[in-house]
Amino acid sequence: MKKPEVSYGVIADCQFASGTPDFVGTIFDSDQTFRECYSLSPNKFQEAFDTFAQFEDMQFVLHLGDYVDRNPDDARVLDEISSNSGIEVKHLIGNHDLWATGGDVQRTMKMLKMGSRYMSEHIGGDNSHYRLIRLDSNELGPLEYKKGSIGNQIGMKVVEDMRREGLQQAYIWNGGFGERQLDWLDGELSYAEKLGEVAILSAHHQIFPPYVLNALNDTAIMDVIDAHKNVGMFINGHNHGGAFGTNNGINYETLPGMLSGDNNAYGIVRGYNERLEIKGYGRVSDRLIELPVME
Repeated sequence: MKKPEVSYGVIADCQFASGTPDFVGTIFDSDQTFRECYSLSPNKFQEAFDTFAQFEDMQFVLHLGDYVDRNPDDARVLDEISSNSGIEVKHLIGNHDLWATGGDVQRTMKMLKMGSRYMSEHIGGDNSHYRLIRLDSNELGPLEYKKGSIGNQIGMKVVEDMRREGLQQAYIWNGGFGERQLDWLDGELSYAEKLGEVAILSAHHQIFPPYVLNALNDTAIMDVIDAHKNVGMFINGHNHGGAFGTNNGINYETLPGMLSGDNNAYGIVRGYNERLEIKGYGRVSDRLIELPVME
């Protein structure tokens, strides 16, 4: 069997909260119910890493945001599990990660051991043609500002204005990309195209299909993505129910949240020369994604 160029684990929304009872509710403005099983998160996390450790080609694990629910100290429990496995974890910032630190971006990055809010890197060995681009979908709105600050007030007004305009996802827990990050993304995709690399984009918030939990400026983000021919997949968390859609030939994968429900949710992404594969466990579905033809 042909070996993959890249092979890594994916988890979304472990969202551990020690000492917190399970909670049953409904997603605002929707009929989607959920059950948040806070006490099960470490066991689910351990189960995922036990699975990842069975694969010799496992290069890293990508956590798609909302590592903890409300207390930064809870990250230590999860860090110990991943550390014992010996597998590197690459993080994205989620809205709950920011709420846990009161909107303190630097403290959140320290908790997640991130050197930058968004970054781009070649992944796999020398013969790989894949690039992982991790993005920060919390810039728009109030998420990355301390409560009561001017930035927080401006962000709240942005969301309120969008709500008055009828945007279905105009809520404070849905962030978005700022103009500077969009320009940076455009440049990174152009750079990857010159190198002949397939880009895997990742962020916490959903972009497509349209939904109440999407990023505030989802269409503007897709405009940047659509201007390039080398995007293999956009993968995200935030919507614990999961979702999948294809827009202009781009595949958008929303991984179900590990926190929600009794059943676990995680996967393994493998990248080959002509395709991406997602092997799902628990509530994560298997997926075969044909790569774009780059001219």
